[in-house]
Amino acid sequence: MSFFSRFKSFMKQEPEEQIAGYSISELKTIFADPSTSEISRLPYYPKTSSLEGLGIPAFYSSFLIEHADTHKFLAFVEANFKYTSEKTFNELPAKHYVNDEKNEQLVFFTSTREFNSTTVRMVTNSIDFMNVILRENFAPPPPWIAFEGYNPSW
Repeated sequence: MSFFSRFKSFMKQEPEEQIAGYSISELKTIFADPSTSEISRLPYYPKTSSLEGLGIPAFYSSFLIEHADTHKFLAFVEANFKYTSEKTFNELPAKHYVNDEKNEQLVFFTSTREFNSTTVRMVTNSIDFMNVILRENFAPPPPWIAFEGYNPSW
């Protein structure tokens, strides 16, 4: 292989896959301790996927909430976790929180760029926090709000 071929292959490397703004290797470091929670205890909303297949003992969830509920969601985060760090992902802050007492982690970011609402993308090993979100009953915005120009009578 020539020098130029090696240089070209080096420059064409794919970016590392990101989940909620963190790479898989970063998430494996954050969620190092196996989850003691049972997947059967996961709430039905928001829709949650296990990351066990990637070697990460945590769950991923992505859901929409109305802009007005964003402050309430952030208040629940602050009430259940302690802020540890932040990094930028797609020009948005992806934040890492921890609950040392329960050995629980939360990584998330919010975006207001899509659907005239707030999109929350998060990774956590806290089923208790997922149940807090379920009990709050965050609702996605109605279609006439989410999609600009959508007539409510349709």
